[in-house]
Amino acid sequence: MTVRKIIMTGIVVLVSISLIALIGCAKQETTREGYNTYSRYGFSLEYPQSFLLFEEGLLESAANETSGLVYAGVENAEVKYIFVGWLKFSEQLVEFMDLETVIEDDLQGIEEGEYVVSVERGELVETTKAGHRMLYRYYNVTTTEGDRASGIFGVWYCDKVQKFYTLYTLNTAISSKQDVLADYQSYLDYFVGH
Repeated sequence: MTVRKIIMTGIVVLVSISLIALIGCAKQETTREGYNTYSRYGFSLEYPQSFLLFEEGLLESAANETSGLVYAGVENAEVKYIFVGWLKFSEQLVEFMDLETVIEDDLQGIEEGEYVVSVERGELVETTKAGHRMLYRYYNVTTTEGDRASGIFGVWYCDKVQKFYTLYTLNTAISSKQDVLADYQSYLDYFVGH
């Protein structure tokens, strides 16, 4: 079972339990050497040129302005992925969404995957993304094949476009908290929204 399949199982649960998504609001010029830029649905995200990119629907068969999922990654000797999801959510309903519950529901969905032995939850951190309240949690996944991957799962709501965004990473090549955060920041810092 590949890590991609494990994460896709979690994404299905994401839709059925939480109905949220990833990425935040920020304005900044980006284009780093060795990176490609995905730019649709009101945001852009940079990802390494060596990664394959996939786009899928969350609430509908295809991604659109209302909801979707984009993920990019590579699986060879190492597994590295970045996931971004988004879901338009009216401000009247936002008060019923708890960011910590969203993260826990999604990690639970990953943990219930057929080929997952465990999902170890790490520190929960509160911060901001472009002035919006953001939560993220460190986590580690262990598969039935003995693979172990580390990452961060983050979520925030952008009131300017009325969308929840989730941004999470998964990487088998790193495990220290410092390296996991640096990997995550390398995507979060180069997100451009609305």
